[in-house]
Amino acid sequence: MAALGRAQLVGQASLRIDRTTADDEGMYALSIMTDERGTDEKFIRLDLHVPPKLEVGPSNPYITTWGKTVSLMCIVRDAKPNITSLHWEKDGGRIEANGYKGKYSGGNAKSPSLVIRRVTRADAGLYTCFVQHPVRPAAESMLVRVQCIQKEITATALAIVIGATAGGLWFLICICLLGYVLRRRRKQEERKKFAFYYDIGSRRDPAEPCTKEGQDLRRHSALPERRYARAMYDYKPRDDNELRLEAGDVIEVLEGEAGDWCLGFTAGRVGLFPSNYVIFISASEAAEDDHTYNVLAESEKRPTPKV
Repeated sequence: MAALGRAQLVGQASLRIDRTTADDEGMYALSIMTDERGTDEKFIRLDLHVPPKLEVGPSNPYITTWGKTVSLMCIVRDAKPNITSLHWEKDGGRIEANGYKGKYSGGNAKSPSLVIRRVTRADAGLYTCFVQHPVRPAAESMLVRVQCIQKEITATALAIVIGATAGGLWFLICICLLGYVLRRRRKQEERKKFAFYYDIGSRRDPAEPCTKEGQDLRRHSALPERRYARAMYDYKPRDDNELRLEAGDVIEVLEGEAGDWCLGFTAGRVGLFPSNYVIFISASEAAEDDHTYNVLAESEKRPTPKV
């Protein structure tokens, strides 16, 4: 040290060290030699207190994304002795950590890094790490910026989901409309199929008796025997070529099968009726119904239109 010019003797036995460094710390010995006592030696230890150096990060400024969890580091270097306390402040206000489940955690002498969960725009600002030390306190600041990219992505994803849902609903509506149109068209075709029967029966002259001009509609329909149906529900006709049905009515089926529209004869009238309003019965079952005798009589008396 003498060679560096930082140490010098002061008085008879004092040592002065200028601009001390960490290397100056250690054990020092003082040796005194006299004629009366000879050599006498004493020891003294020099401990140096070094103020801390702080480093904050990960970077300055630190840019993060909305909704993430971030950790602000505060690294303490070269402190002798150790620091006595550490805390963080945001924009001049002290941050109180409230455990691992809260908004903040850490940020103390035991765990210097400050953890911020689910950052928002309100978390942007100037963060400062403060430490207390026997030599002097120290502080270091960093700027935190929060971008809302994650929020924009969420809004975009929400818009995509809404658009896809609306498109799916519109597709289902189109399918339902198409099914309705096809079903209605099929029913119209079935009704047109039996239209000539109705026209034959409705255009006859009531004043003319039954003649040999026509053939029995049953024979025209190529059925081997007469078929009947009994109405389970009342049915109010929607068109002129439809039959009015009341529960219990027996109809002679001239044309058609179960599952759609049929052509029938009842109450002296030929017309269409929906098969889902009736149950099909045999001639023997129809004969057992007292109400059927009148229908059978009507069937025998009805005209045989010209085909």
